[in-house]
Amino acid sequence: MNYIARITGKLAELLPDCPPDLLRFYAVLVLVLGTGTGWDDVHDAWSAWRDITRPDHPSLIPYGLLSGEVKALDSPYAKAIHQAAIWWRDDKHDRTLHAQPATTGGQT
Repeated sequence: MNYIARITGKLAELLPDCPPDLLRFYAVLVLVLGTGTGWDDVHDAWSAWRDITRPDHPSLIPYGLLSGEVKALDSPYAKAIHQAAIWWRDDKHDRTLHAQPATTGGQT
């Protein structure tokens, strides 16, 4: 299992009703921002995913324009991302288990 799948799996444990494709966006937040992930970051990741799945969604607006009630909906997701980030940082799993040497500068 690769590292994105492992982090996505951890997030799925914490957010069992969250679609797997959205969890992949949240996995990036775990890696890039970790416990510094804010509600606005969660909204931006959700927006990128929602733009694919329902581009006419009324909450596809910048975070600062959302109502306080809608902003608060991001709280449990940010909390789960923080928990997954701590797990990823502190867990003693072998992060090199499936490492492959990069042959294309890290991108394909």
